[in-house]
Amino acid sequence: MEPQWDAANPNESFYRHAEFLHQKAKRMFLKDKTHAEMIFVFHSTGKGILLLVRGNRDAFAEKLKALVRGSDVVGVVHVCEAWTHSGANNDHITKQIMLGEIGVSDLRPADRTEALFIAIQSRDGRSSCWVDPIVRDAKTGEVSLGEGFNLDKMGGRFGRLFG
Repeated sequence: MEPQWDAANPNESFYRHAEFLHQKAKRMFLKDKTHAEMIFVFHSTGKGILLLVRGNRDAFAEKLKALVRGSDVVGVVHVCEAWTHSGANNDHITKQIMLGEIGVSDLRPADRTEALFIAIQSRDGRSSCWVDPIVRDAKTGEVSLGEGFNLDKMGGRFGRLFG
């Protein structure tokens, strides 16, 4: 059940809604076997806006930053599917990714995996990202989600929306 918004405590209300959307995105992904890229924008009053990410993602990110910086927006939830790479910090591919020499989407299929990402950012400076690995059974076509984990920093084109 969707949590109630507490206008007296909009930050905590935002975090409760973000967790609710994380769980809902996982259910929808398992039902549909895919998830559209979308952004939920929450104002301090609890009013929300749903934006579907389309077109040039860099231009979209700039418009989103302009929207949140001059407003009463308390938080943003970004839901998408993304490529991931798991490697040690000193592995060559990870170094190239960290230096911006190569994108994860440019890697060979053997060097990347899929994940459902639900990233949150708030005006109070907190950001995190739930990463739920996507597991596709090659024989049956069944789709499931592996054991998820949390990252405590948000970067990339949609990172640092509030500053």
